[in-house]
Amino acid sequence: MSYGDWQKRELQRWIKDGDDLAAKARKLGSHGKTLAALRKTAVAAFDQEVLQGKDGDFRYVKDLIVTYHSAAIDEWNALR
Repeated sequence: MSYGDWQKRELQRWIKDGDDLAAKARKLGSHGKTLAALRKTAVAAFDQEVLQGKDGDFRYVKDLIVTYHSAAIDEWNALR
């Protein structure tokens, strides 16, 4: 499966949003170890499957990124 430009931009936006929320959570006292591990997994999948042009499952990569994004939201909300 080939990824379209809109899919790449969508996934990159979710990663960036998760990064922004994780930064806000760190400012509120989060240690961020779980978020860092989730981000590492999501970005590795994105790099391998999307940027390197592997034929991967878009839903799998998106699920990893959405999991990271959701965890960042939860962490930030818990500390507010």
